[in-house]
Amino acid sequence: MKSNRILVIGAGVIGATTAYELLEKGYEVILLAKQFAQGDYSVTSEVAGAQWEYPPGFCGRHNTDIKLEKPKKWAMVSYNEFKALSKNSSQTGVFWRPMYVLFQQKMEETPEQAQKLKEMSNIPTFRHSASLIKETGISTTDFVPVVDAYCVQAPAIDTVVFMKWIYNECRVKGAKFVKGEIKGKLIEQIKDLKEKYNVDLVMNCTGVAAKELAGDEKVLPLRGFVLKIKNDGVLMPKLKFSLALDYVKLLNLEDENDISNLHFYIIPRGNHSIWIGGSIEENRTDIAEADMSHELARKILDNAKAFFPHCEHSNIKMWNKLLLGYAQLERMKSVMRSTRNVQH
Repeated sequence: MKSNRILVIGAGVIGATTAYELLEKGYEVILLAKQFAQGDYSVTSEVAGAQWEYPPGFCGRHNTDIKLEKPKKWAMVSYNEFKALSKNSSQTGVFWRPMYVLFQQKMEETPEQAQKLKEMSNIPTFRHSASLIKETGISTTDFVPVVDAYCVQAPAIDTVVFMKWIYNECRVKGAKFVKGEIKGKLIEQIKDLKEKYNVDLVMNCTGVAAKELAGDEKVLPLRGFVLKIKNDGVLMPKLKFSLALDYVKLLNLEDENDISNLHFYIIPRGNHSIWIGGSIEENRTDIAEADMSHELARKILDNAKAFFPHCEHSNIKMWNKLLLGYAQLERMKSVMRSTRNVQH
């Protein structure tokens, strides 16, 4: 029997897009969340860099051993979906821009990148050549010994605009937004939730809260620093493309035992600003120290100035919100075997 009414727990980008897809297919949806995006960067989805990447990505946490076959398929589905949304970028927040990814060794010399090169060559806008380095205007010094690069037209999303758009789309399609929080294991509360909200199925899209709700100890919070500068063409030429250095710790931290992952990217944010990142710290949730006095923030700034000289002349400010995320993307098969009415 088809489940027609669905409760989606979590209203970040995953919860909202899940609700949108369900509504598109004719389901009735209730979005339940502790906090909804309000345009003030108070939720993770609004702060995220939101640059499309073909797996494995060049930023973020990379020390999890996960299979990429499905994520690669999902990436190409999202690539085409976002391309369609970019035709109305002022409303959707989705922009279609060149993305340059630079490497400190030839892509063909490592199995992972050689495979990525082979697969991405099927994307019509994909280009691979060391000559692309000159197009970016970066400083190729001993500090940044870049020798290879690729470029592809790809989605870069202003997530504040996108979250506003997708919330509105969900409301227009009939979704109900309910503010609330669920504590404890979700599996033990399904019957009560189904009765309370009069739904047939419950979907958990809570991100880091899944550690508690799904009882998944593999889930962990990730804290990240991001810098923000204006992209108005006054202090530096207006940036019209995204730029990243493939996963590498550009500058070592003073504490060699620090597990932080320091990487580098510059991503235009809509038509108004630029996101510069970034860092990932495992199991860190405190945000009180999010200012330019923090060592990671200073390292990101140093990287930006050394890697992309135009930043030297810009008014760079610390974005005082920190990212939370989780390490694994899994479907809880053990839970699915025990009940047909909840998905994680």
